[in-house]
Amino acid sequence: MDDADHRCTIRGAAAASLFGYVRQEFGEASFDRVVSALETHHRGALFLDLLLTEEPDERVVLPVRLVVEVLERAGELYCADSGGPEALAVRVGAFAAREDQPLMRRLGLDVLSAEQLVVSAARLWRSYASCGTLTPTEVGANTFLLTLEGFHEVHPLWCRCLTGYFREMVRRASGRQARVVEVQCASDGAPVCEWHGDWNAASLF
Repeated sequence: MDDADHRCTIRGAAAASLFGYVRQEFGEASFDRVVSALETHHRGALFLDLLLTEEPDERVVLPVRLVVEVLERAGELYCADSGGPEALAVRVGAFAAREDQPLMRRLGLDVLSAEQLVVSAARLWRSYASCGTLTPTEVGANTFLLTLEGFHEVHPLWCRCLTGYFREMVRRASGRQARVVEVQCASDGAPVCEWHGDWNAASLF
């Protein structure tokens, strides 16, 4: 089967919010430099039109590989002294969670408690990604386990981005400091990617 058949994609609007952080943090000229450093097949007009527009077409999707490559290039170019691509990926994920509030409202997820939001993880994932299943395998008192399986494009930077996203979403929903840690990753040979999280810390309000 051709490799393209396994390509995992995400909503163009979600990708644009990720790349928006790079543009906001490092400037338009810096983002142009990142784009110039991408592999040739990721520098097509479709991608550039999507990344540089304020309101990307909801029907457009982008390969997860492109997101990962942008994180790699931006992290190498501008974050060498502040954690590199991995630290950048976590920050970008948190930024994307804040930017995704309009979608959360459309899905009716913005009014849920942290526990209810975790239970709705599978529904939220289906609104973003073309493959894989995100499942809340355990939900307890202020704690949870999330499992991602069947995701073909697993990569450490993508998982770091999801870690930042999950942490910010739980923080906003609970009003408390949240902790989210990836406890196993398919990129390291584990059968699934799995995150443990809790919101036991002091209230933010």
